[in-house]
Amino acid sequence: MQLVLDANIIFDFAAGGLLDDLFRLPVTFCTPDLLLTEFRRPSASQLTQLGLVVYTLTGEQLVEIVSLRGKNPALSQPDVATFVLARGLGIGLLTGERRLRELAQAAAIEVHGTLWLLDELLRHRFINHAQACAALEAMLHAGSRLPKTEVSNLRISWGCE
Repeated sequence: MQLVLDANIIFDFAAGGLLDDLFRLPVTFCTPDLLLTEFRRPSASQLTQLGLVVYTLTGEQLVEIVSLRGKNPALSQPDVATFVLARGLGIGLLTGERRLRELAQAAAIEVHGTLWLLDELLRHRFINHAQACAALEAMLHAGSRLPKTEVSNLRISWGCE
């Protein structure tokens, strides 16, 4: 399985201390080259060493990004680039950005986020419930804007509270 990764997912998993575990999943994570400028910690080179695949966008895709940004000014250029890449490759998108999620869903692109990935790490037994709870708390403390109802439900089902 291959999925396009938005920067906020990387930031969440870095904050939660699970970045290495994320790349253990049986998924090829990819991102457009436009996102590389957003990565400081972890750096783009650290992410590619973990296995992140970087796609160079074509001129046609760059024109499409400009056009879509005009119609969706609330989305950043890198956000729109992830959408264009996912649609172009015909694969799913991982994001925590509500507006990007809505754009992708309107285009019938499969969309998941941080909480789904935490569940995947649990399902594959790369982490346990205590680690998932600790990571979730660290992500929230770092400013991640995860959906409150889903977070509350997961805290209960994982035994965090």
